[in-house]
Amino acid sequence: MCEKSFKASILSIGTELTAGIVQDLHGKTLSSALTALGIRVRKILSLPDDQPLIENELTQAVSESGIVLITGGLGPTSDDRTREAVAAVAGRDLEFREDCWQAILDMFPGRTIPDTNRKQACIPEGFTPLPNNRGTAAGFWGEISGCIVAALPGPPGELNGMFAGEVLPRLRRLCGLEQESLLWGTSFLIPESTLEDVLQECGGDSVAWGTRTEYLRIVFNLQNLFSPDSGGTEAGKQGVEAEKVKNHVFQRLQQKMGAVRIRRGIVDHPQLLVDALKEAHETNAGAESCTGGLIAKLITDIAGSSEVFWGSFISYANEAKIEMGVPEKLIQEHGAVSREVVAAMAEAALQHSGADIGFAVSGIAGPDGGTEEKPVGTVWLAVQRRDEPAVIRRYLYHGRRDYIRRKAAGTVLLLAEAVIKKREILDSDWNWEYI
Repeated sequence: MCEKSFKASILSIGTELTAGIVQDLHGKTLSSALTALGIRVRKILSLPDDQPLIENELTQAVSESGIVLITGGLGPTSDDRTREAVAAVAGRDLEFREDCWQAILDMFPGRTIPDTNRKQACIPEGFTPLPNNRGTAAGFWGEISGCIVAALPGPPGELNGMFAGEVLPRLRRLCGLEQESLLWGTSFLIPESTLEDVLQECGGDSVAWGTRTEYLRIVFNLQNLFSPDSGGTEAGKQGVEAEKVKNHVFQRLQQKMGAVRIRRGIVDHPQLLVDALKEAHETNAGAESCTGGLIAKLITDIAGSSEVFWGSFISYANEAKIEMGVPEKLIQEHGAVSREVVAAMAEAALQHSGADIGFAVSGIAGPDGGTEEKPVGTVWLAVQRRDEPAVIRRYLYHGRRDYIRRKAAGTVLLLAEAVIKKREILDSDWNWEYI
C-alpha cells in the first residue's frame, strides 16, 4: 500500500454537533481503533447537515487520505444528506437496494413503514451496503479515486456495532492483518485518565493501545509495537511471541486494577451478572431507591434475563421502603441512606421474591439533599445471598445526577456478580472517584 493509504480522515456529520447540542465522541472512538491498526488519523471534522460543505470536505479528504470514515447523516429526513454527498463526489447515482429495504421491513414485521424510510435503502452505485442490526439506516463501503470511503450511522449503538462487525474486519484485511492482532478488554469503574496512566505503566514500550468511552465502561485494545521476528525491541530480539506480550500486559493491568474492573473482551455489566446467575442456577431480585429502576432496566435489556431475574422494587420514598418491609425505626435512627437500611432492603427483596440473591441501593444523587456527613454522591449498596451475611459497601461518586445513578447501577451489577462468583469484592475506599 502507498503512504497515502495509511492516512485517514474522519467526518462526523450533524448540525446538532456543530451547534453544541450533542458532543461528538465518534472521532475518538474511531481514531483509537485506526491508530491501533497502524493507520494515522490526519484530521477529524464535525460538519453540519450542509450538502455542499460535506461535498467540499469529502473531496479534500479523499485527495489527502486513503481512508475516509463518515458518521451520521443517514437518517430518513430531508436534512440527512450524507448519502447524496458521497454519491455526488463519487460521480454516481443513488441506487435503491431491495435487500436493504427488506432488512428495514424485517425489523418491524406487521407494521406499515413510511415511504420516507425508503431513502435509507439507497446507497451510491457501486458501493457495498453495510447491514445495520440495530437500526434502519444501512451503511455503505466503496472507493472514490482509490480512497476507501465508509459511511456509518450516527447513533452510537448502531455505529459501534457496524464498525466492529463490518468496517473493522475490512480495514484489517486492507492493512494485511488477516489474523486478529488486537487484544480487546473492558474496564469498569476506572476514570479514563487513570486507565491511561495504568496502560502506560503496564504497557510501556511493548504495546500500543486505544480506548473508547461508552455507557458505563471503557473499551480498550492492546497491539504489539513490534512483530515477533522484527528484533525491534528487547522482547523482539528474544523471540517473545506477540500474544504472550499482550497477555502479559493484560495480566499486569488486572493485577494493578483488579480482575473485577479489567475484563478480557468487550463485555457489559448486566450480561456478566446474567451469565453468572445462569451458571450458578440462581435467581436475583432487588430494591432500588436512588437508581429508580435503572438496574432492573439494564438487566432486562438482556434477552433471556427472565430466567434469572425476579424483578426489582422501586422503593424511592421512605414510605415505600417501610411498605416493602424496612423497619421504620431503622430509617428514623440511621436515615434512608445508610448501611442498616440497604441491608434491610436487600433482605426484604429476598423475602418477597424467594430469589437466591438480593441487591439494594440507596443514595443521594443530587443535586440537592446532601449534608456534611452524607454529601451528594453518597451511595450505600448491599448484595445478599440467602442465608449468608450481606456484602455492604459505601461509595462516594462524583458528577451530575444521572452520572451518579449510572455509576451506582454499574457498581451494583459488578458487586452482585462478584458475590455470586466469590470473586474479590470491589474497593470500598470512600474517596474513590469512579467514571
